[in-house]
Amino acid sequence: MFTETFNALIKEAQFTKEMLGSGATQIRNANYAAKGVYFQAFTSLSTGLERIGKLCLMLDHFIDHNGQFPDFNYMKKTKSDTRLVSSTRSHWW
Repeated sequence: MFTETFNALIKEAQFTKEMLGSGATQIRNANYAAKGVYFQAFTSLSTGLERIGKLCLMLDHFIDHNGQFPDFNYMKKTKSDTRLVSSTRSHWW
């Protein structure tokens, strides 16, 4: 029914949702006696936030460039250059 690309994006979004949900649940259940739970929670949350950021960046590029996804080098550059990320999202507001 959907294209392969759309199905891949859905799977990535679902996985990201699960990571964020898992992290939020773990942080709610954490207590000072079980420090490992904090590590698991923050790892899940940070992974989820990173993935949702990449998804947003990819979809923004897709919309702005007539259906072309960014290449690997563009994504790699944004990982280390926060100025590019902030300038890319500045037109959203």
